[in-house]
Amino acid sequence: MAVQLMNNLLSHHLAANDAVPENLDHVLSVLRNERAVQRCELEEGLGGPVMNRWNLRLASLIAPTLAPALRAAGFQLLLSTFSFSTTSLLSQSKAHLALALNILGSSKPDPSLFIAALELVKLILAISTWHPEWAREVVGAAVVQRTVQSLIAAANGDVGEIKSAAIEAVVSLIPLFPTPLRPLSPSMHTLALNLICNPSRSQSAIDAGADLFAALYLLSPKGKDGLREAWRKGVEALVGSLDALVPAVTSDIFAEDPLLNHTIPPLALPNLSDRSPLTALARLEALSKVLGLILRTPTSERTGPVDVPVGALVELGVRLVGMNSEMPVKERVDPTTLTLSISLLPRLQVVGCHILAQLGLCVGPRLAANAPEVLGAISRTALTYRLRSPMRPALSTTYSLVLESMGASVDPDEGKKSLARVWRSVLEDIGSVAVEPAVVAQSDIKGRKNKRQKTYDPSESMNLNGRRARLDELDLYAAERGLATLNRLLQSPHSHFLPPKLHVATARLLLALSLDPAFFASHPSSALSPTFFPASCATRGVDLAQESDEFRRSVVRCLKASLEGANGSDGLADRAAEVWRHASTDRDPEIRTIATRALTDFSALIHPSLPPIQANTTFARAKAERLGGAVGDELSIQEGADEFGAREIEYEVALAPSTMDVDSEDAAVAAALVIEQTTVVAPAPPSFATASKGFGFATPFVAVVAPKVVEPVVEAVKAAVVAVRETVPFISAPTGTKRAASRPAVAAVEDEDDSDDDDAMPEIVMESDEEK
Repeated sequence: MAVQLMNNLLSHHLAANDAVPENLDHVLSVLRNERAVQRCELEEGLGGPVMNRWNLRLASLIAPTLAPALRAAGFQLLLSTFSFSTTSLLSQSKAHLALALNILGSSKPDPSLFIAALELVKLILAISTWHPEWAREVVGAAVVQRTVQSLIAAANGDVGEIKSAAIEAVVSLIPLFPTPLRPLSPSMHTLALNLICNPSRSQSAIDAGADLFAALYLLSPKGKDGLREAWRKGVEALVGSLDALVPAVTSDIFAEDPLLNHTIPPLALPNLSDRSPLTALARLEALSKVLGLILRTPTSERTGPVDVPVGALVELGVRLVGMNSEMPVKERVDPTTLTLSISLLPRLQVVGCHILAQLGLCVGPRLAANAPEVLGAISRTALTYRLRSPMRPALSTTYSLVLESMGASVDPDEGKKSLARVWRSVLEDIGSVAVEPAVVAQSDIKGRKNKRQKTYDPSESMNLNGRRARLDELDLYAAERGLATLNRLLQSPHSHFLPPKLHVATARLLLALSLDPAFFASHPSSALSPTFFPASCATRGVDLAQESDEFRRSVVRCLKASLEGANGSDGLADRAAEVWRHASTDRDPEIRTIATRALTDFSALIHPSLPPIQANTTFARAKAERLGGAVGDELSIQEGADEFGAREIEYEVALAPSTMDVDSEDAAVAAALVIEQTTVVAPAPPSFATASKGFGFATPFVAVVAPKVVEPVVEAVKAAVVAVRETVPFISAPTGTKRAASRPAVAAVEDEDDSDDDDAMPEIVMESDEEK
């Protein structure tokens, strides 16, 4: 079948050169979906007539005399064939590799032909790492160096498509061939810096240069230690370069702390094209992207873990974030320069936020040692912006990410100082979409009549009679970012240390946004579906149901997180349950899922399936041992084995000497006591069964604890029976006599009164198998 399919492709789709570009997509889809090359090789082998015709036809399509479009189609067909058949690659790729390298080295190649030939070269070089013997003959260090040199030359050109493809290929080849490419490290370093620092470059070129710079440490010599040292020095050089660019951006007008460390040597960067602060800021933002890419890119397996210069990165991030409009300014500064520098501060703060957030994700709890500086700088800068500013959500989001990455390693007293400030700013951002910030007038405690303090109280957002702010895209964006930040802060372990009043204000704000029936697209009517809880008290809504589904999801999600924390949320659970019931019929499936889970958790809280009783571990262990299982750790298992295992009981049986007269009652009681002092019932040996038949025992039994005490018990019982036989002529055991309730053993003795007849003897009743 595959042979006929390949014949069909050769006869109808690839027969004429003019039809090849038109039929290329169809042929590639057939080769990919039908796996025609593999199946054809299985049916007739590599040297079969059909595969031979196929290889010859593809070789004719990449001849230098043909048009670039036809040659590009031939290289794409070769790439598909070699991808599906390693055998064809190893036998046919040597000649094709030479033609592809010639195309890469040409001065003005066709973009489509260049990219097609480059993809084929990348595949051949990657497969060569799997076949070292074949690679020594076909692919060597000279071929790899020639390929990368051609790619570097193409990257320095002006064609955008060729440039991005060439840089991407160089980045992919560096981890595969670090040793052959080590001599080309200076040229690649220069190429990366030119792509990053040239302000006329596009964003894609800057990203490609960042990728190349992040991979250059792999070319370092001296093994694993050399790679780690190269990675650390590259990060420190970027930190020094960013630190040196800050005065050029701010025109050095701020009176900064002179104790800051500015001695890290920077990179050897090209000079700035002009002295404009905007040019310096563009370079600073490009270098910050390189730094962030290095921090979030995992090191290679050959490199292993590296030492991150946390101190230098924290100092740089705190410096950039802490630059705000309240910083002291030097004397005799031109007002125009001051205005320009202050207008550029938000972009510097964004760069600092990116560095600190990426550093927190990179090192995690190890950043907790610098928590006071980092968290304090972010919270102080956030308070410098007014409400409805786009920088407030950016700074609060950075704060939540850094705090989340630190985990519980931060000191609670230190964490809640800045957390309360950021929490209030987040509530202000969320409440701004519902009503304008309420100004609460608080009278002075000492009774001053004219002194009033104006503060923002988030709980006043419940007052829906206030003035409605005009909703725009910026307000909605700030509210969505604020809800996402609030969700992370609610799950932070440091939120439990905040005052309950702040948690109550948070829950009230969320309820104010969601209790209105218009908040959800579909909600049950109180008249049609009466519930346990009363109807909503909200009369005016936020009217965001048609604005943003993400906003509504975030509100329900935050309300669920707020009630799960149970911090100051007493008395608000009934309102939250009403919100979740309304949300369970919403048109959005994610909102329905969140509400259903919240209702399930709430139902399990108020109606538990089992009472909160402490489990009886002794009973559970006994039950598990009886079933053959084990409960608890090794110590508990050993204690259970000692408690329920076989053990030997020491006892004493005092029998009268043979020279003394043995009373019949004493002998019977002695025999019963010997049997009574045991705990486990087992069948008696034949000797005791024979001896007990004459006394009317229902079933011969003897009680034993362990094999060690079986024989002494038997001997003692034999002696007691012999003594009874010598003194008592007959003992009867009437049927229907039950065992005494107070006897834990298998025998019971009933004493008769001394006034009875002499023939009346004590009754010895044995328990049978059926009764047991």
